Amino acid sequence: MWRAEAESLGIDEALGFGYGEHLLVWGWRRLADGRRDCPVLAREFTEAFGEDAAEVLATLAVFLRVLGRGSRKRLVVGPACCLALTADERQVLNLVAAALNGHEAAFEANLVWLVRSEFHPALGVGARALASAFALHGLSLELVSR
Repeated sequence: MWRAEAESLGIDEALGFGYGEHLLVWGWRRLADGRRDCPVLAREFTEAFGEDAAEVLATLAVFLRVLGRGSRKRLVVGPACCLALTADERQVLNLVAAALNGHEAAFEANLVWLVRSEFHPALGVGARALASAFALHGLSLELVSR
């Protein structure tokens, strides 16, 4: 994955998204920075997911590994402190939001767009597992438009 460092690299303006969207993107960014053992990340996931925090964080990490390996292109991830989204972050949010909200056509379209066909099953399972965890803990994710 590639770190975006300038507005000219496809980063959207701040979108005013909710806590679920923030947590998913921020967690991705922290993990992309190699901060798996970050105490702030662990605390935030514990607040959101309670005793399931470690499992949800591990699910996110595996999901991101599959995404990175199967991606059709080099993914662009924004800096952890940035409120704006890259196009790739928006695409992943839409994949998990579609799984959470039962939008099967949007789910399939995002899956096809993100990864090569041999990675569809694994990434699909990961996205649905994340969506289930968010739903179980009352966190919503909405489809994000540009």
